[in-house]
Amino acid sequence: MTGPSFRGRSHPLVLFPDFRKFFAGRFVSAIGDKFFSIALAWWVVSSGGPDSGLHLGLLMAVTVIPIVLFGPLMGTLADRFHRRNCMVGADVVRLLLLLLLAALLAAGRLSLPLLYLLVFSISLFMPLFEAAANSSLEALTDREHVTAAAAVNSTAFQFSAVIGAALGGAALAALGSLGAFLFDGATFLLSLALILSIRTDLAAPRLPGPRPSWGRSMAEGFAYLGENRPVALLLAVFGAFNFFFSPVLLAIPLAVRFILGEGPLWVGLFEGSLALGALLSALFFSLRPFSGAYGRIAGGLFLSAAAIILFGVVGHREIMALSLFAVGLGLGTVNATAPALFQKIVPDAVKGRFFALLTTICYAVMPLAFILFSLTNRFLSLPLLLVANGAGALILALAALRLPHADEEEEDTP
Repeated sequence: MTGPSFRGRSHPLVLFPDFRKFFAGRFVSAIGDKFFSIALAWWVVSSGGPDSGLHLGLLMAVTVIPIVLFGPLMGTLADRFHRRNCMVGADVVRLLLLLLLAALLAAGRLSLPLLYLLVFSISLFMPLFEAAANSSLEALTDREHVTAAAAVNSTAFQFSAVIGAALGGAALAALGSLGAFLFDGATFLLSLALILSIRTDLAAPRLPGPRPSWGRSMAEGFAYLGENRPVALLLAVFGAFNFFFSPVLLAIPLAVRFILGEGPLWVGLFEGSLALGALLSALFFSLRPFSGAYGRIAGGLFLSAAAIILFGVVGHREIMALSLFAVGLGLGTVNATAPALFQKIVPDAVKGRFFALLTTICYAVMPLAFILFSLTNRFLSLPLLLVANGAGALILALAALRLPHADEEEEDTP
């Protein structure tokens, strides 16, 4: 399949002013989120004592459990209400909860149970924002440019993660966890201002006839997957791959603290290497015509899996950073390609529910992965666990080559 070349004046960031505002809002908010995640991980690792690895695994599990439990409901909201209002509402609630967390930390009253509760509540509204945002890309651009817009949208996270990870470790060392939390709050405010300035109508599409009930709306999202087996299998692969990849995020601060004996600066450098690789590959594919989606996805999965094994065996900080860069290259390839494919094949009327289900499926395995990895780490070494995870991911990447292909040319009917 051939497509337009999205370079120069024909790039969606150049053509569509509201898409630029949307991208900028996502970008600054994601920088703050990276500061926040690094500060959270280091606070738990530093405060959890000998069980800090287990506490970190529990915190990461608490982060994703609400996404799994409430993702389908949030996707239904994004398909029933104005999508800009959904994004704004989700950001306002998360900002207020973040400020409460910062106030408790400043007062010296933040405990692990309170942290778990607040992180659970903040994460609860993430799938609402993501479902509304991902289902708004075609409205913010057009049908011709939506695949490039999806790839560009993925670079917002990768680019901001590079900056956030590069600065987050140093800022954490200088400002402490409270400063990182307050910085995240400031980025939420700027993101809100940019999203509120969007003038494109992001109202959810209205289908003929009476609006179905909430239960039926959610059921239609699941029914779409049941009727589109290639799409459902691709989502299943992503979920299974997350089971093997997600412990890498847990392993980074543990490896820095207990294997390398370094401080939070190296947490930022390691996460920055991962994000930089993802950014470069996502930028590359955002500038390329959309073609060969399944080959790109399989290649990205294979590269990430092999690099996870390398990260587990080398034991040298510079080579570990390079291996994480390679992990990022593979992930960026997948993250730039799969959303573009889904933008082409998923009907607009069900996109909010679909992308919420995508998030739910990909996150559903993460609590189990985090907790199992943390518990197993009490008996097996961290390098051995990473090699085992990489080997499992490698087998899955090879299996992905045999997936049936969805139609990349025409949109399915709901």
